[in-house]
Amino acid sequence: MNWWQKDVSTPLGILIILAAAVIIFGGVFAYEHYSSDIPSPLPPSSPAPDLIYKNTQYGFQLTLLNSWKGYSVIQQTWEGHAIDNYQKTYSGPLILIRNPKWSQNAPWQDIPVMVFTPDVWEMVKGPNATVAVSAAPIGPSRLGENKNYVFALPPRWIGFTDNLGQGEAQEIIKTFRIIKN
Repeated sequence: MNWWQKDVSTPLGILIILAAAVIIFGGVFAYEHYSSDIPSPLPPSSPAPDLIYKNTQYGFQLTLLNSWKGYSVIQQTWEGHAIDNYQKTYSGPLILIRNPKWSQNAPWQDIPVMVFTPDVWEMVKGPNATVAVSAAPIGPSRLGENKNYVFALPPRWIGFTDNLGQGEAQEIIKTFRIIKN
């Protein structure tokens, strides 16, 4: 007969159960009572608030990197022409968001957002475009649209310059969002 198969008297079994209960509950009580003296870890520091460029006139926003604090916004105009008639021209807003590190000697990649009305966008987009906005054989890249405007990146906005910060600009443009205007 093995040791676990031996009969244990009822009073001895009760005594073992009570001793185990006292040890368990006493340990829990001691932990709860004395653990308050142990300093709790500091809460994780909250990340820096997002740096948001919000354009309420047209209804879009971008989340900029904190290194862009002090950025500037430059209002320009994109221009295009009818492909079959160079005399017929089109234009619209071009909003440049510029890194504060930008200088004439060390230009950083701007984030350009072209703004189109839906009817002009229909003439600009796709392989059957009737309006060209650059000499590039491709049209602008659509970012998004709301009920009043279509937003796009100009053809060749990345990769055809030596500007600093191209990777940053590509990450920022991924945060493009439509907002109510």
